[in-house]
Amino acid sequence: MIHSSFDQKKYLKALLDKFNKLVKDDDAVFFDEYEIDSLKDHFIEIGKFEHALYILKYGLQIYPFCTAFKISQAEVFNLLGQQQKALRLLEDLHQLEPFNAEIISLKGIIYSEQSKHQKALDCFLKAEKLSYDNKSDIYFSIALEYSYCKAYKKAIAYFKKTLSADKTHKDAIFEIALCYEAMGKLNESIAFYNEFINANPYSDHAWFNLGYVYTKLANHEKALIAYDYACIINESFTAAFINKGNTLSLLEKYPQAIEVYQHVLTTNPEDSNIHYLMGEAYEHMHEYAKAISAYNRAIDFDENNADAWAGIGITKDLMGNTSQAIHYVKKAIKIDPFNSNYWFLQGEYFQKLGLINEAFLSYEKVVELDPKSIEIYLDYSNALYENGYFNEAIELIEEALDNNERSALLHYRQTAYFLDQGKEIDAAFHFKTALELDFSAQETLFNYMPKAADHTLILEGLIQYVPNDKLN
Repeated sequence: MIHSSFDQKKYLKALLDKFNKLVKDDDAVFFDEYEIDSLKDHFIEIGKFEHALYILKYGLQIYPFCTAFKISQAEVFNLLGQQQKALRLLEDLHQLEPFNAEIISLKGIIYSEQSKHQKALDCFLKAEKLSYDNKSDIYFSIALEYSYCKAYKKAIAYFKKTLSADKTHKDAIFEIALCYEAMGKLNESIAFYNEFINANPYSDHAWFNLGYVYTKLANHEKALIAYDYACIINESFTAAFINKGNTLSLLEKYPQAIEVYQHVLTTNPEDSNIHYLMGEAYEHMHEYAKAISAYNRAIDFDENNADAWAGIGITKDLMGNTSQAIHYVKKAIKIDPFNSNYWFLQGEYFQKLGLINEAFLSYEKVVELDPKSIEIYLDYSNALYENGYFNEAIELIEEALDNNERSALLHYRQTAYFLDQGKEIDAAFHFKTALELDFSAQETLFNYMPKAADHTLILEGLIQYVPNDKLN
């Protein structure tokens, strides 16, 4: 048995020397089963799959009936992308050993990678019945397949089985949150994590995922508490510290957020994303010089950090240098041309500079990339309307309603445009629809067009659609 890390290195070097002698001289070199398995694991770990196949093939010449080596061959074929070859080998092995759970499980893994989730699930369920060792990995595999098939209740049941077998299984802890989220049952997720934490109070990943769920519910105060516990329990839990910093930013506690980010940088000094997050925090604090400095450090460590380039653009605009801002946003777009937010910023800045046609082209790109965005339709149509393109603005909102027919905000905006054009019947239709969809959002109409309150049809509409509880 190999004990110390020094002995392990020495042992591995001796094995590699023997392997090189075998390959180079084709001499008769003897390896026992443990040595072959060790070499195979080493070659897989460093990605030298052909070497792994070589030693396994040699091993089968010495031990022709070793099922473990044949299973390992199938595993390596799969890693090489030769899935059909792996499946054929496993099928042959299955005929010889129909009750071998390892063979069936590996078939399941390959089927899952091929997105044949029902076949994978059938394999894992068979393996579950045949396996007598710790079943946590099989439980987890079954749970994943159920989640892929959107059978979330069954997935959660098996993730819980996984944790019963291995309470430290961090992937199972996380996947449960995703299943509850997919089911829209975040409160049940919280109940589960609280129960799990009561039994396992030092589970840093349980605290972390509880924070994640609270974040999804926008309960940032409780999320912060959960992330804080995760950080206290595990001082090297980088993701927990990052989420803690992000939560502090959401609570507008920017100096504290920066302290957390600085802590992360002590162990990850070249993390481009952390420098970006610091820049964002400084930007919110209106410390623009520090923000730009942080964004530049983010770019120094990753010149393709598009968010950092856009961050400089946003900061330059806030400093009144909109013409400079466009340069940085263009750089972000070049890196990530499918990010609608960058195109939106560019459109905004072009509009500020009076470059209306350029702004329109940018807004068109946003609509193309994100047709469900209400904000872009409101801003783009406003730019059109303010520049005298009245019909085009109205047509754009109609297009927006094709994709977002139940958006009260779009109906209120269309009401304003039709009122301004003297088309009161059309305005009345959209106003009535908007009130039915969201009566409380009526202020958006009057904020955008104060004179709308002077129109009789608007006043009559308000009276007609005032909810009964507002009249009492």
